[in-house]
Amino acid sequence: MSRAVRLLFVEDNGDDYVLETRALRRAGWEPDARHVDRLDDVRAALRGGGYDCVISDFSLRGFDAYAVIAETRSLAPGTPVIVVSGTVGEDAAVQLLKAGAADFVTKDALPRLGRTLERALAERDATRAKDDAEAAVRESESRFRTMADSAPVLIWLACEDQSLEYVNRAWLDFRGRSFADESGAGWREGLHADDAAGWDEAFARARSAGGGFRHEMRLRDRFGDHRWLLVHGAPRRDARGYIGSAVDITEMKEMTAELRRSNAELEQFAYVASHDLQEPVRMVTMYLDLLQRRPLDRFDDDERRYLAVIREGAARIRSQIADLLAYASLGQDRPPAAPTDAAAVLDESLAIFRDEITRLGAVVDRGPLPTVVVRRDDLRQLFQNLVGNALKYRGAGAPRIAISAERADDRVWRFTVRDNGIGIDAPHHARIFDVFQRLHTRDAYPGTGIGLSVCKKIAESYGGRIWVESSLGGGSAFHFTLPAATADAATATA
Repeated sequence: MSRAVRLLFVEDNGDDYVLETRALRRAGWEPDARHVDRLDDVRAALRGGGYDCVISDFSLRGFDAYAVIAETRSLAPGTPVIVVSGTVGEDAAVQLLKAGAADFVTKDALPRLGRTLERALAERDATRAKDDAEAAVRESESRFRTMADSAPVLIWLACEDQSLEYVNRAWLDFRGRSFADESGAGWREGLHADDAAGWDEAFARARSAGGGFRHEMRLRDRFGDHRWLLVHGAPRRDARGYIGSAVDITEMKEMTAELRRSNAELEQFAYVASHDLQEPVRMVTMYLDLLQRRPLDRFDDDERRYLAVIREGAARIRSQIADLLAYASLGQDRPPAAPTDAAAVLDESLAIFRDEITRLGAVVDRGPLPTVVVRRDDLRQLFQNLVGNALKYRGAGAPRIAISAERADDRVWRFTVRDNGIGIDAPHHARIFDVFQRLHTRDAYPGTGIGLSVCKKIAESYGGRIWVESSLGGGSAFHFTLPAATADAATATA
């Protein structure tokens, strides 16, 4: 099948033009050809455009192939020029190639013209594809630099050896240095000495794993102060390094530290206050007991009622102080967390409710539970509060409680305590975890409203969280997350 091609022949000998087109047809080409023999006509044809290739004689009347090559490069860049001549020698052929000719063919070897044309067009297409790709890369890099320089965060490109090959304007403004100063390893001049090893380790670990990373480090700013930066990095598509950003988090860290100090002081105050309040409440309760031991005929009905109200109030205060003390103690110095068998802790927690479970005819279903990194008392308190609530806020039928755990990811287990109780309306799902928040009167359901806030504080102290899925009358499912004992442990025990 013939291949169509649009050609411009520059030839002052009509017979040679016929021979050349005939050679191309024999080689399987179907040329759409224009024949010219003057340089002005060459210029006019090239300005019209659309030619796949120019085939030119070497020596013409008043000009030569060098002029044709020059005009083609000027008016139709990228269009190949093949020189056909019977007089060109080896030295001249080399000069033609240096001048920009795609190839040359002697007139006594015209059968080669078809293959020469095919090769010239293939090289043209490859060159155009390369030029288009390079132009697209330049355009992409230009857009990237424009966007990066307008970004308010620090943006960087690094090679595999951490040497910087690009930083945006925000980086240079932050550092108060030129790119020549920062490029390569120059930026490390401002890296805090105590953070260098940690940065190297984070970068090397991410590179080894082929993934991204998140790291905090200190870098000196233009005023000479070391500022905390939160750095994110991701592998570049060309696999030659990393692209990333950095955000100044110095103020945030200072505010967080101040908040921790303030919270620690509040927790210490709550702990001390609740501890110290127990004594006067104990004294009130003791004297009430002494009064009530007196013969009943010493008090009239109103006085006996007053004593009962006082005793109930004192008991409630004592219960609230005990719960507040338990809540505040979570912020005190305690032993470190350790791998803990959740199944064994659940056994201990259910034992506390054994009589109530029997009395209510409750059914407790339990699935396999894992080993998690937690203080044993904390996990026991989680189970006791959630199971206790499931028994307290039961529906009309016998309580059914299901306790299970499943993997949230490689490092975290998600526990679920599900019941068939009275349920919780959606607007209250977040509120129930606040301190002293109650949805019911004390007459209907006794308690202080601290239990779920204790659960929340425990879960969050291990980097986890707790939440509820529930609807009014539809039971509740409380979920909480805790760290796995090992990153690769995927088993659980019943």
